[in-house]
Amino acid sequence: MNNVPRPALLCAVFALLACAVTYPLVCSMDQLLGRITSPGEEIDVGDGIAFLGYAARASRALTSGGSVWAVSIENPNFTAPPAYLFPAAWLTRSLGNVIVAHNLLLLSYAFAAFACMFGFVHRLTRDTLASGYSALLYGGCNYVIHHMSGGHANQSQIYLFPLIFLCLERLLAVPDWRRAVVLGGILALTAHSSSQYSVFVALLLPLYLVAREPSVLQSRPHQKALLLAAFVALLGTSYYLAVKFGAGTIERSLWENQQYVVHRWREWVEPNAYAHVGLVPLGLAVFASVRRSGAPLAGPTRALAAVLVFCVVMALGPMSVWHPYHWFYETIPLFSLMRTPIRFVAPAQMATAALAGIGMARLAAALAGHPRARRVTLALVIGASAIATPLLADRYTARSPETGRIWVVEVESHPSFQRVTRR
Repeated sequence: MNNVPRPALLCAVFALLACAVTYPLVCSMDQLLGRITSPGEEIDVGDGIAFLGYAARASRALTSGGSVWAVSIENPNFTAPPAYLFPAAWLTRSLGNVIVAHNLLLLSYAFAAFACMFGFVHRLTRDTLASGYSALLYGGCNYVIHHMSGGHANQSQIYLFPLIFLCLERLLAVPDWRRAVVLGGILALTAHSSSQYSVFVALLLPLYLVAREPSVLQSRPHQKALLLAAFVALLGTSYYLAVKFGAGTIERSLWENQQYVVHRWREWVEPNAYAHVGLVPLGLAVFASVRRSGAPLAGPTRALAAVLVFCVVMALGPMSVWHPYHWFYETIPLFSLMRTPIRFVAPAQMATAALAGIGMARLAAALAGHPRARRVTLALVIGASAIATPLLADRYTARSPETGRIWVVEVESHPSFQRVTRR
């Protein structure tokens, strides 16, 4: 169970899983997948259309000798982050189809979510089954499926969270300059991928460090490595952030923020809810958090539990002047970029999936002396999770593929021309 499969085999598995959770997209690569929340409702493809428009313009800039960067920063408040736009422009020019290019990037984000989550949990547990279980929960979670079904490339990049924490754990193990530069580079990539996610990380990394092992912050090698990572991150993002804030930001008032929250606690366990994490994974997460053990996992488990609690509270939004979301909004200028507290669900999903993987590893260790009982128990846990958290396309619309479910998006030569037609 602790032997890591060959990288090629892991990549093949992750690719199959990415195709499984996005198979309507895979079967219609030249179309933009829409989302229907109730019968007769207009299909939601607004975010996807915006991404396609910018990708088409960036591709034309490549062909005509223009600047993709200029296309990205001309409206930095909208949906054209450089980390998306540069590969999207190159793929569009190579393939000749902006929709296929966009969908290929969405598919790669799904693949990366499975792979990075596996790597993070395997770094903690050294348990292949537990790592695969966490990856399965995270890469197929409702949050990412919701955003993929609307073509929202920014919010689909949830692979960034486990990747960052994986790089952080590697740095904590060996605080050298190479690992610090890698962590700083990934943090810079996050800022160029999603401004919201970068603010999340700025809050969650200090929380994780303090909860995991406060003594690390008193170690000179760790201090130097962490400062170097922060310097690289700031160096890599300073120009883009200066342009972004210089252009002004699209802000929502606290009242408007409160419209985009997790309104009811049961949304965390309702199968079709945006914030769904599942009862079985939650049970394993609680088991991992409360089980007394002297194992090295005590620090990461405590830190992940702190991240989970913090994100759940923040996803409730600015409920009162005493709520931390309200305080952050009034105190930290960058926090006005949030606009949608419910997106704290993304790091909450990561923490839950990681804790569930740790819980599975501990459950397997507790039953090590009873091989048959262990096999049966782990099979039941995985089976119950698969049933409660279906991987396939019913979470795109929760309905059969009716006419009009997929909309065709045409982006022609004129930058502002975008036409949507039913199929």
